[in-house]
Amino acid sequence: LYSKPTCFIVVGKPGSGKTTLAQRLAQEWKCQLVNATEVIQQAIDMQTEMGVKAQEILMRGEAIPESMAAKFLEEKINSPEVAHHGYILDDFPSLSEDYLSVKDQVELIKNWKLKPDFIINIKVPDKDLETRRIGQRIDPVTGMIYTQEIYDPDKPTQNGGEEGEGEEEEEEEEEMEEEQEVGLTELPPEVIERMVKRPEDLPSYVEDNIKVYKSNILRILEDYMADHDQQYLIELDGNKGSLILHKELMSRLACFVLRPAAIPIRLQDGEEEELPDEIDTDDLLRSLAPKQMVAPRHRWRRSKWGRYCPVSLAEGNLLLGKPEFGVSFLDKMYVLSCEEAVGKFMKNPRQYLLPPQPRPPVKLVVTGPPLSGKTSLCHLLAQKYSANVLDMDEIIRPKIEEERAKMLQQVRDEAVENAIVTVKQRIKEQMEAEAAQKEETTEEEHPAPEEKEAEGLFIHVFAEDTLLEDQDEKVAEPSETTVTDGEKSTEFTVEIDAFHPDVVTMVELAIETAKDNEVTLAPETYIDVMEEAISEAEKSMRSKSTNGPLNGGWILDNFPKTRDQWNVMLERGITIDDIIVLRDESENGDFLVKRWYYLNKKQIDQKISERKAFEVEEQKRKEEEERLRKEEEKRQEEEAARKAREEERQKKIDAGEEVSDEGEQKELLLIKTQISVLINVV
Repeated sequence: LYSKPTCFIVVGKPGSGKTTLAQRLAQEWKCQLVNATEVIQQAIDMQTEMGVKAQEILMRGEAIPESMAAKFLEEKINSPEVAHHGYILDDFPSLSEDYLSVKDQVELIKNWKLKPDFIINIKVPDKDLETRRIGQRIDPVTGMIYTQEIYDPDKPTQNGGEEGEGEEEEEEEEEMEEEQEVGLTELPPEVIERMVKRPEDLPSYVEDNIKVYKSNILRILEDYMADHDQQYLIELDGNKGSLILHKELMSRLACFVLRPAAIPIRLQDGEEEELPDEIDTDDLLRSLAPKQMVAPRHRWRRSKWGRYCPVSLAEGNLLLGKPEFGVSFLDKMYVLSCEEAVGKFMKNPRQYLLPPQPRPPVKLVVTGPPLSGKTSLCHLLAQKYSANVLDMDEIIRPKIEEERAKMLQQVRDEAVENAIVTVKQRIKEQMEAEAAQKEETTEEEHPAPEEKEAEGLFIHVFAEDTLLEDQDEKVAEPSETTVTDGEKSTEFTVEIDAFHPDVVTMVELAIETAKDNEVTLAPETYIDVMEEAISEAEKSMRSKSTNGPLNGGWILDNFPKTRDQWNVMLERGITIDDIIVLRDESENGDFLVKRWYYLNKKQIDQKISERKAFEVEEQKRKEEEERLRKEEEKRQEEEAARKAREEERQKKIDAGEEVSDEGEQKELLLIKTQISVLINVV
């Protein structure tokens, strides 16, 4: 998985057989053929954005611009399938220099992330190449090009090149292989009948084409090949047939320690009985293990992904795979979630299997009571999995402030309107009362004729403009009130605006009261803000790691809090992989109570000290009150006893009995004692 895929570039004169050899090698090596014509045709077939543009250009009868062709090639080189399987570059650099010069094209190849490892140079003499190209024909139906040796093997061909030296036996073997090749490619008569000759295969064009190649490209390619590692430069004789060239190339490549990229294999055939989706994971993997075995008794092994889809997991979604999408790669089996995921995995499984995969997409919710450690746990998990913590209390605060501002503005508008009406009514009532009192006084002092109408009294009340500079000016339209008493009428016009002192006072009082009201947002608003925060978090994750997951990488701190918020999340399709709930399982919640105490120990101890001091003072006050109460009761009892003795003494006096003063003296002494005690207490 960490090894670089083997990449090839095939160079040679135009018509030397580069494309045919590249196609055979791509089929044998299981790598991608990067040819401008092939790449453009693939884009048109797949109806990609650039493919549609290219199709429109071709439909107008125009040629594909060189700049667009270069973009097609570069996009193919950077594609996922090339990153895993490697490529064979054909027909590039090209003779056309409308977009890039040949030197710039070679520099572009050198700067690619996946540079060619092998250079395959097909060498053929000019005369031999001219003879071959002049005799070529093309099948307009299939687009295949055939040499004269294939469509007319009985006709002898001229060979203007020098004969190579070698043993006669080797020449005979090559001739036999050529005969076998020709026999294998024998064409049906209908194909031969519809073949035509291309304009570029005319003698004059072929000769000029070879001259342009030698003057514009050959020297630059020779310098490029000279700078390349010579052990990875393979030169082939272009006079040999395509099959012989292919076999010779494969034998040369066998000398290197090279292996084609491993190809994923579909385990479930369409003809086999499909396994149910509800099948247990162990049973599913046990059923897939013996399918499509590469060797007897070598079953596919389970991977670390189990039944989870590697493609979905790498993209940030935790999805279970389905039995019909089972795939084997190297020595393990994987279960994918859909046909699209299978296509992505078949193109390039590396990006889904290399570390840090498999890793959870990190879509978590951490909730629990206050001071249970939710935020600390969120940050520890975020540090472990390189995720972002979303504190909804902080994220939603701007929205709450916005709604609060709207609410206060609405309260202000309503309060101004109501205050103007109230103040206007109160002032009118005052003026009416004053006017009525004034009329009564005037009639008593200066009686007026009955037929004379009272003059209207106009009072204008204007507020000072400097009371509230920041408030919107809102002026109430003047209203008129007419009071009629018989034939006399008094008309009052009162003008009150938002800057009147009484109005300002009432509005400020209403706003202060409204500030204490809690702002409540709809669950949809919370989820909208949360989705924006998740989107920003995922963009931030992808900016840090371009190969990172498309989704996930966030942890919600104590959110959602209500059932309605959960329901809206489910309706929006926001899935949570795991929910972590913290709870205090100690008796009576003592653990969190103690934690709360230690976090606020200073303030709590201070309040406890203040409470104890207050309790001591309160106890002293109660004791003093109790002592005074007892003394008062004792005094009252003594006073009652004194009065009883006084009454008894008076009764004796009234009865004429003799009364001694000893009791009075004792009583006076007792009174003095009580007075002295009270003085000492004070």
